[in-house]
Amino acid sequence: MIKRLFLLSIIYLVNKNAVKGSEIGYFWQLTDIHMNLFYNKSSTNPLGDYVQGTPKKLVQTVLKFMKNEKKKADFVMWTGDNIPPFYPMNNTEIETEIAELTSMIKNTFNQNEVPIFPVLGNHDVFKVDQMPADMKFYRTFLNRTHWSSLIDNGNWKAGFYSRKLNKHLKIIVLNTCLYYNNDKLTIMDEDPGGQFKWLSQQLQTIKKNKMKALITSHVPPGDRFHRKFNEKFLTIISKHKRAISGLFFGHNHTDTFRVFTAEEEDIPMYLSPPLAPFLYKNPSVRLYKYNKKTGKIDDIFQYYLNLTDKNPEFKLEYSFKATYGLENAHAVGVMSGTSLDGLDICYVHFYIDEAETVEYSDEWYEKLFNAGSLTALGLVKLNIDYGHFIGKEIEKFVSKYNLQPDVAGSHGHTIFHEPSHGLTFQLGCGESSSAYLSFPLVTNFRMKDIVYGGQGAPLVPSAERFLFNNYEACLNLGGIANTHLEDTAFDICPCNMLLNHICQRLKPPRKYDEDGHISKGGKLVKSYEDALESLQYYQIKPPKSTGREWFEKNVIPIIESCLKSGISPQDLLYTSTMHIVKRITSAFSGFKGNLLITGGGAFNSFLISLLSEKLNKIGITLIVAEKDIVEYKEALIFAFFAVKRLLNEPNVYGEYTGSNINSISGALHSGSN
Repeated sequence: MIKRLFLLSIIYLVNKNAVKGSEIGYFWQLTDIHMNLFYNKSSTNPLGDYVQGTPKKLVQTVLKFMKNEKKKADFVMWTGDNIPPFYPMNNTEIETEIAELTSMIKNTFNQNEVPIFPVLGNHDVFKVDQMPADMKFYRTFLNRTHWSSLIDNGNWKAGFYSRKLNKHLKIIVLNTCLYYNNDKLTIMDEDPGGQFKWLSQQLQTIKKNKMKALITSHVPPGDRFHRKFNEKFLTIISKHKRAISGLFFGHNHTDTFRVFTAEEEDIPMYLSPPLAPFLYKNPSVRLYKYNKKTGKIDDIFQYYLNLTDKNPEFKLEYSFKATYGLENAHAVGVMSGTSLDGLDICYVHFYIDEAETVEYSDEWYEKLFNAGSLTALGLVKLNIDYGHFIGKEIEKFVSKYNLQPDVAGSHGHTIFHEPSHGLTFQLGCGESSSAYLSFPLVTNFRMKDIVYGGQGAPLVPSAERFLFNNYEACLNLGGIANTHLEDTAFDICPCNMLLNHICQRLKPPRKYDEDGHISKGGKLVKSYEDALESLQYYQIKPPKSTGREWFEKNVIPIIESCLKSGISPQDLLYTSTMHIVKRITSAFSGFKGNLLITGGGAFNSFLISLLSEKLNKIGITLIVAEKDIVEYKEALIFAFFAVKRLLNEPNVYGEYTGSNINSISGALHSGSN
């Protein structure tokens, strides 16, 4: 029997878009320049004032600042409105001024190293706001503004185009001025310039190729669009939501963001403030930190220049994560898995700090192992006692390392999980545990999802979509093997629970088969394999989940029957390992990409070698996570769930559990203080 209590202090990024160093990138958004070549040179401030707008010197200053920034950018979004609004200019004058800006930006950045993606603004045309849909105008504009040196002519449509950033990401530049509610030239069209059709095709291809899109333009959707165009645009974005990592706009001269709450998926929309200092707003420029594989935004650095300073220069106004506390969230996560290998406790923020292992007493192991057979009164008493035990251990852990968590999340220990009967029960009374804590505690994460018609499991994918979104899919080799595969998640088959149970029947009994060494020496038992393969659970379509009670009722009798017939535990281990490999390979049929492996089974080198051999043949690359993530991932995830619950944000997603709604799950218990 494994009798361990894991205590871990982790400071790990609890943030939607945690990224590895090699996958971090940066890009600029420079918007609403409104360069005024008629700027009064006798003005007291050569960098601009709050009435005349942007002098050429301010543009030179911001470009120099962008070039010298230590965080080197991968590209620049130049999102339109380059012409001053208060001075009448004809098309030739507009195109000449934009050509001058193009030259200034090109001379700042090496186009081969830092590509520039220009966007049309509603002021970049004569007459203002009147953007035509015919290609003749755009071909002329492309050449006269020198944008032809930035954009491939064959890729340039009616002011919109796309370009591949890397094998994972594509940037889509739209001309949303065609949909602007002040534009009278396109109101009678159903699809000005064919942009809606083109956008749909682009997003379909991106999804097919398992890429992501960054979409940028000038005028944001909403009340700035003609209604019919707004509805069409939102329909396309909603339909292809999984292909989009973010949308980036200017135009509004405000620093804000919006969220497309498309079904099952929220899409962030970022609106950057302008460089132009109109209406008593200081000049601004924005730098994004992003994930090069997923396109997700990890942080926003907003810079500004205070025109009233004696020696004005661009400086940091805020980092989004630092300002809104995302870098400062601390949480404790607690998990007891179905394989009964102990209670995992982790402290979550940014990096691994401390870790230790404390053994369970024999008494506690026996109590948990036999909990399913207790009377109702006995189970209630054990629930309270185990709650006290968890609370004491969290308090001891926090005190030992002098930690200051904002919240803790305790999964408890699953005794029953039968969603088909509308029930699940995780041992560990939250009120008993919270009595020892000076901070809130969240428990009972599964029940609300079951009430909403879901399986209450698997929960892990609802966090993996944020914490491990660098990978196309995740496989957890825990007591039960489960996966987060694209748009679905489900329990695949018994894993460590199966192998460990057989190990206890070895002579002498073993806690587990280290590295799969014993399994490796066995041979296949066809009758046992057939019995496992015939389990009814495998006929159920995802999403689906199971638990220890299913294992005890359906699998243990098969094992015991084989042992009684004289089949050796070693051969059962080998056959069980082959069964696990077969079930997992079947679950990933048709999938190609990187597969992140976590859970205790990741330490079974025999199992991993067999999986790697089978999955590599069908185009899947196995990536085994770092040791601490392998061991403590689920505790980490319940810390994340607790933070989301504390913020009153959805933490369980119905697309993975089969429910009808994304839920804010977990019972929140206040601490003793």
